[in-house]
Amino acid sequence: MENWHKLLSTILMVLLARSLAQDGAKSKPSEKDRIVATSGGGGRWTFSSECKDGCRFIRWKSFSRNGEKWIEFNIRGMSRGYIAVAISTDEGMGDDDAYLCAVTHPGAVDIRVISAHLVGFMRPELNGLVSPANIVDTFIYDDIMNCVFNRPLSVTKIVNGRNVTWDLTSQDFNLLYAEGDVDRRGNVRYHKFRTHTHARFDLSSNFSYPRLDETEAVGELQIHLKKRMSTVALTSGYEATTAELEIERVLAPEGRLVAIVICLCMGSVVLYFIYRRSSA
Repeated sequence: MENWHKLLSTILMVLLARSLAQDGAKSKPSEKDRIVATSGGGGRWTFSSECKDGCRFIRWKSFSRNGEKWIEFNIRGMSRGYIAVAISTDEGMGDDDAYLCAVTHPGAVDIRVISAHLVGFMRPELNGLVSPANIVDTFIYDDIMNCVFNRPLSVTKIVNGRNVTWDLTSQDFNLLYAEGDVDRRGNVRYHKFRTHTHARFDLSSNFSYPRLDETEAVGELQIHLKKRMSTVALTSGYEATTAELEIERVLAPEGRLVAIVICLCMGSVVLYFIYRRSSA
């Protein structure tokens, strides 16, 4: 009887340990969403199959700066008006931390990065411009808008008179994306395209996502080259060096890995023929 008690106690302890481990585990993205790892750490969500060259995606990675934890967002979309990302506890709009990259008026190329929050399906409530110190890069080329900015992992904003905190280290979130036009005053119009992830997941950790596909990396390179080379034609040779650095940044290490695999395959073929000739 005593042995049975010991066995039952052991089983209960194992079940409790597994339960605690699952409760403390970080949530991974839904398999429905095309989320892959990037070369610099973090993840990338590509959510549109309607265009090539990776023209719609959100990329993120966490980092530390001056003892504070931050996350860098890179959002890209097919718009000359605005593109936006929101951090949400569900798949709908409402009580969400949002960031909009928008031009000042139709036809403009200067992009503002605006901090906002969403209240239902109404126009975003603007909280102010993101500090220039936290804006990494913005550009428009053809119909592609790109925006890179930094955000602390924990942000608190006033929503309907109360403080609401979106802390990426203590809670899992969905990502929402939208794009559309602006009016002549620069106000955002109702979105033309909107999508969302299908499950909340941990944005603060760099998971072992599937690697970025080499074709997507090449498409990414094409976008950067088009943007950079358009500048080369107008300015000095320094920009050409910048374009070369973009090639290194985009394709490394994905392109290098492909080149190594090709070299190994070719070397194997050569060795095989040498062996066959020497055996004959």
